[in-house]
Amino acid sequence: ARPRVLIVRDTRESGEMLESAIAAGVTAAGGDALLAGVLPTPAAPLLVRRHELALAAVISASHNPYEDNGIKLFAADAFILLTPEYNGSYTPAMKALLDFFAKDAFYRKPMAIVTASTGALGGMRAAVQMQMLICALFGIPSPHMLIIPFMDKKFDAEGVLQEEAFQRIVDHFLNEFCWLAEKIR
Repeated sequence: ARPRVLIVRDTRESGEMLESAIAAGVTAAGGDALLAGVLPTPAAPLLVRRHELALAAVISASHNPYEDNGIKLFAADAFILLTPEYNGSYTPAMKALLDFFAKDAFYRKPMAIVTASTGALGGMRAAVQMQMLICALFGIPSPHMLIIPFMDKKFDAEGVLQEEAFQRIVDHFLNEFCWLAEKIR
């Protein structure tokens, strides 16, 4: 059976775009994305248990500034960390998210990095900072990262990918990460 992944978001402006990107990734990796729309974060783990889902992704930056956003994962054997570049690094929301979990939640778990920006580097500086963070958490970093330059041109206002050639890059990233996660599990 295909793994079912619940995607929940809050009302932040970037929520719909991130929801579409995550849903595309889940589908490309062979899963079924279940879009729940706007729900409170605590609903996610309850729904995962009640409906025996593989995973829930909650797009929210909780109490952080409205411009920020982040992703919280529930019931994960592996992690994909997605962040826009923020002042040359990852967002404060990402730091808050990772600080929330006990460090053993990441111990020996495969972790991949996705960064995005409207500039030409696509969040490369954030990706380098994230690589160091994964090692500090004793996670296993994937050698394949998904760096998204000119994000505002690659996706339309609804978060739909506009560049067919870039979809192949996304698919390769997800296939390599799924291979790593399966081998480590």
